[in-house]
Amino acid sequence: MKKIPDYEALCDESTIFHMRMDGVGKLTSEQAMNLGVTGPNLRGSGVDYDIRRDDPYDAYSQIDFDVCVQKEGDALSRYRVRMDELYESVRIIRQAIKDMPKGPVRIKPPRNAVKGKSAWAHTEDPRGEAFMYIIGNGDDRPYRLKVRSPIFVTVSAAPWMLRGYKVADVPAIMGSVDMCLGETDR
Repeated sequence: MKKIPDYEALCDESTIFHMRMDGVGKLTSEQAMNLGVTGPNLRGSGVDYDIRRDDPYDAYSQIDFDVCVQKEGDALSRYRVRMDELYESVRIIRQAIKDMPKGPVRIKPPRNAVKGKSAWAHTEDPRGEAFMYIIGNGDDRPYRLKVRSPIFVTVSAAPWMLRGYKVADVPAIMGSVDMCLGETDR
């Protein structure tokens, strides 16, 4: 937590950083929702939605945290959401540690999944909403597992964010969505 302000100051006090990010790569809330963008990229477009709060899983219903939202929809807003979420993450971790019940810290994975039975779950990961779909095959290994990465959807929004900007703006815009090609390929 002590170092976060230092990292933040590197960007916030840089005129060049602001010139490259402010007003660049705009994505409106309507565009973001229609394209299926989630997570910090959606919240950077002014949409107040976070799975941890709006469809809580695990212990999130017992954790007090703020959803970080910025309205401008540009690269700077996406950066700002991520910086604000660093502080919220520390707050969440501290609460979880303080309220953690005594006992084993690891759970045993379910065994002998019923053949042909399926289940799905979604979680808020650092890049947005991740979906997992699993089908059992009767032993301790899944027959099929599909993971839908949030960045896969966000990449499809790139034409809207890049339209009208210069090639020199591409690194700032794509960097602001926290691009990860390996995750997209998953």
